[in-house]
Amino acid sequence: GNLYNFLYNWLWARVNGGKVLLRIDDADASRFRMAYLENIFRMLDLIGLDWDVGPSGPDDFVRQWSQQLRVPLYHQLLSELRDNQFVFACNCSRSTLATVAANSPVYPGTCESKDIHADAPDVSWRILFRGEARILFQDKQQSRQDIDMRLSCGSFVVRRRDGIPAYQVCSLADDLYFGVTHVARGSDLILSTASQLWLAASLEKEKFLQTTFLHHSLLMDSKKEKLSKSVGNAQGSLMMVKPEKLFGRFAAFSGIAKSEAPLSLDALMELAKKCDTFGS
Repeated sequence: GNLYNFLYNWLWARVNGGKVLLRIDDADASRFRMAYLENIFRMLDLIGLDWDVGPSGPDDFVRQWSQQLRVPLYHQLLSELRDNQFVFACNCSRSTLATVAANSPVYPGTCESKDIHADAPDVSWRILFRGEARILFQDKQQSRQDIDMRLSCGSFVVRRRDGIPAYQVCSLADDLYFGVTHVARGSDLILSTASQLWLAASLEKEKFLQTTFLHHSLLMDSKKEKLSKSVGNAQGSLMMVKPEKLFGRFAAFSGIAKSEAPLSLDALMELAKKCDTFGS
């Protein structure tokens, strides 16, 4: 799943003369494993994909590209949110929310009016919506998106209870830092995109609001579960797949070919050039 996503971004950039950024998320140091990092570079090397900006290998990533080196940027965004009164503190645990919200993904507003101090121990920071909370954006593959943040997720977390900036904050800060202009993601991240657009609009980060988004369908296994490293599957099996077969499967999956017939990377790119999906 992650490899297919990289292929989406790689083809989109290469077809249009853009640059590919290899960004690896490791903001949560407790979940970082060198073996996972090494696997990323091994897979990309195996199928012959390159990139223009980013680490040359695992050691270079740790020295110069880790998100741990950009933590001040993430906390700067958090400070801006706090200074502009866009956050409130929440001391709800997951079990408490599961009970109160009956396992709904929408935050029920439990702590919004409790006036818990932001510096209190063991609290998360959640977004405080003021006024309308609708996000509109044009998705390149999923058509126009109109998302009411209150109804879709409610006050989402921007700082975890352990003090670590949440994914939405890190992703926004990184995209601004690296000057990202185009983002291809799985369709399961549409709400994350909307959250980041809300943050950018609230903090007047105009460059991010000009980003072009493409949310592609998800690669599923026989049990209709998504394939990705986050669910712990599809790691070793890729080592046994020839790149040509992988490219053929991707071509069929992405809709730029009618069959899964093996393809070279050059042939895959020629097909992508003729497809509106990968147009500028």
